Amino acid sequence: MISTMKTALITAALVVGAAASLMPSQAQAAPRNGYGVVYHTSDCGAYAIRQYALGGDGAGSACGYWINDWKRTILWKYGDRNHNYTNREICEMSLWYNRDLPNSQPECW
Repeated sequence: MISTMKTALITAALVVGAAASLMPSQAQAAPRNGYGVVYHTSDCGAYAIRQYALGGDGAGSACGYWINDWKRTILWKYGDRNHNYTNREICEMSLWYNRDLPNSQPECW
């Protein structure tokens, strides 16, 4: 009787483990970056940006076109999928990769 119960438990554990391994793994969230609003390319679709509060630890997020076209282009072209970017970091990426800011954008500084 005990042997039968052990076998049943082991079989159940194997079935559950096999089913779990077939499920797609959930993506890891990017680590927190400061305490302000951050942006991420995420799963929003072409050139849309996901906006998070509290450096990425906020209670919710939303997809949209929250930032200028040139900033979205920079984020999609050079951004890392495992990082939440602040506005300043997007400007710094533009300076690094393009050696310029479009129209000397004052919102960067």
